[in-house]
Amino acid sequence: MKPVLPFLEIMLTQVCNLSCHGCSTYSDYRHQGYADWSTTHHWLQQWLEKISIEDIGFMGGEPLINPHVLTWLNGVRELLPNSRIRFPTNGLLLEKHWQVVEWLYQDGNAVLKITDHTGNIDSVLARLRSSYTWTPVHEYGIDRWITDTGLRLQVNTPTKFTQTFQGTYTNMRPWQSDPDLAYANCHQATCPMLWKGRIYKCSTSALAQEAWSAHGSANAAAWKEYFDHAANGSIDLQSDTMAINHFAKNFGHAHAICKQCPTAADTNSVIEHRVNVIQR
Repeated sequence: MKPVLPFLEIMLTQVCNLSCHGCSTYSDYRHQGYADWSTTHHWLQQWLEKISIEDIGFMGGEPLINPHVLTWLNGVRELLPNSRIRFPTNGLLLEKHWQVVEWLYQDGNAVLKITDHTGNIDSVLARLRSSYTWTPVHEYGIDRWITDTGLRLQVNTPTKFTQTFQGTYTNMRPWQSDPDLAYANCHQATCPMLWKGRIYKCSTSALAQEAWSAHGSANAAAWKEYFDHAANGSIDLQSDTMAINHFAKNFGHAHAICKQCPTAADTNSVIEHRVNVIQR
């Protein structure tokens, strides 16, 4: 029997229409372009020969910036006919891409997760309320609404972010925390990411090296172990069965890579979110 990953994220683009200090996908600095579905399809197809995926999440940046988002939705549904699709967005572009909402509604086995970073999405929420019939539901400790087709709507309004590295991008360095304490403080603790063919513990561990390289590669000795694939716990399509099973069993648990991030005691990692958001 193949090992099971309860959840896996795939990245559509790191481009975002917001710049949020402390973004866990490092989308607060300028990026260009978007991921190609045919490449991700190739990786997913191969991974599905080795693992089962229960839920799959579309990540950004802002996923709606990828002009081929419907191709991604149709392609993922073809590969994973029974997996729940989680679609996050900041909501600011949703009315321009209402066909995505319609797709999610018709599919039903999906969660539309809107994170309100700006307080400027009242018209989007009003249109959602008037377009479908919603029933409140409390599940997994979360207040959601559900349609007759099964589509869930979740609206988050974060007030604080956590910076996953010390310093600024030009002198960034890892926190060197106790991994169990850092994991307990993590908001993406159960969010492994498929990135360039590899599966990482989370988006922070997947994307940190590129953010670091883009800003001058400071403190190289401190980062070495985090970027070493043998040490950071990531797996690729050439990984053996034991390594893949170990990765799947570690879902929901801390790993040594978690010491990259802060613990709750690192109060200077906490960012007041609403005053540190720039709309582009």
